[in-house]
Amino acid sequence: MRANIAINDLGIVLASSNAAPSTGGAVAVRVNQRVAITLGSDPTVAALLSLIRTLRAVKAPITLIDANDIDSSSYTQSKLCILLARMALAKLESENQKCFQSKIALVTPDLLTLDNLPDDLLRLAQMSFDAPDVPTSLIKVYDAKIRNLTLVGQSLSMKLCFVVVPKDLVWPDPAPLLAQSFDHCLDAPFNQWLAIIYETAMAIRSPLYQHGTICLNDNLTYQFKRIIYPIMPANERASNHRILSAARLLDDLEAPII
Repeated sequence: MRANIAINDLGIVLASSNAAPSTGGAVAVRVNQRVAITLGSDPTVAALLSLIRTLRAVKAPITLIDANDIDSSSYTQSKLCILLARMALAKLESENQKCFQSKIALVTPDLLTLDNLPDDLLRLAQMSFDAPDVPTSLIKVYDAKIRNLTLVGQSLSMKLCFVVVPKDLVWPDPAPLLAQSFDHCLDAPFNQWLAIIYETAMAIRSPLYQHGTICLNDNLTYQFKRIIYPIMPANERASNHRILSAARLLDDLEAPII
């Protein structure tokens, strides 16, 4: 991350002149081994997403300052990224309550039971990807025969794109085109909704658990659960990094969704 950056309401990263953030944006300043972030009074989903993406490379302690410079709190990178993701989801879902509602959390040992997760999600969450390269990890997943996996990579411009999606998807419908950025292959607001969880998993390099409700094309609301698992070996180029996910409708475990 550059020493000082500003993120505007559209999520565009700019050089910062130490000015206060815009209402919908954020400012990040690096001083020695610490990073200070100030959010605008009402940051947009695009700005929060861009900030999460920017924090991928930050491992130093981070101070989050509110818009009025009144209060500040110190976070690790992973805790702050999850906080920002929850803020982005809350904002997006409050504006699209009929489409989806969800919560996210780190995958923990307490979650790893069949009482909590359908079989395929449980087996994905239990996997350990300690191989030095992505292809070896993907072979391991293939051998595990986990159904309806989604594989996400990055385009040449480092934007998230689908590499593999399940066949006969019931959501999204129509199925997204492969190798196209989320903004080009998914309608709003679903592009941002999925980007939030995938970007966050990639930023923190740890698996995430998402659960909630989603409205399908039949205008009925269904409960769902999703595991998002980044594959990011330390020695691999960032362009080779991948994210696996598996999701299930609890009312119909056979209906494939992303």
